[in-house]
Amino acid sequence: MMIYLWLFFLGSVDSGEALFERAMSLPPSQAQLVFSEAAESFVKDAATNPNPNVVFNAGLAWAQAGNRPKAKQMLQYAVARGATPEAWRALQLVREQDGPDGIQEPMPWFAPVARLGVAMATLVPMAPMLGGGLLFVAGVLWGMRRTDLAGLTLVAALVLVIPLFSRSLPIAGAIAAAELIPSEGPGDGYAATNAVLKSGDEIKMLRTAGQWCEIDLPGPDWRRGWVRRADLLFPQDALAP
Repeated sequence: MMIYLWLFFLGSVDSGEALFERAMSLPPSQAQLVFSEAAESFVKDAATNPNPNVVFNAGLAWAQAGNRPKAKQMLQYAVARGATPEAWRALQLVREQDGPDGIQEPMPWFAPVARLGVAMATLVPMAPMLGGGLLFVAGVLWGMRRTDLAGLTLVAALVLVIPLFSRSLPIAGAIAAAELIPSEGPGDGYAATNAVLKSGDEIKMLRTAGQWCEIDLPGPDWRRGWVRRADLLFPQDALAP
């Protein structure tokens, strides 16, 4: 896999970068452990650094360490949160290793918009406050019956708010359990489906009922099943403090 390290905040990722570069010079038998350490360092930094390219670095490190489920988890997060387009290419390379039966998901529709939001938040740190202020001004102008100015102000606010908001939209998750057979309903008393999911399989959660989640099952027949929330892994879980 072609390796790209996008280090926009060098002060926060030097440790991960140093470990990654060190691992690149080691023989494979020794490199995997160091790649894992680099990935954990990047994940730790990403918990406080909102730049999605730090998560991208974590995904690359997990991929080099041979941990495809975690690599996909981090790369999914990076893509959906607006990381460099190289994150999408890296995710496809990792998915290809799952073979012809691997679950393929398209890039989230909002990823390009989220990428714009990342650029805006980086260049203009006060962009969220500015967007909120413009929405307030639009409301005031509307109340004053200055509909023309209110409309222009609202458009300007939406241009700021939509890309910033898109960075928080839901992301597909993955199976955390080694092997999992979903149920027909939200509970242990329901019949089991004939689907067998393995660690790292990508899923989409549809709704929840207590500790149970309904998910789309792989296959062309649009089946659904229920699994425990504890058996699912979402990209944001790894970044929780």
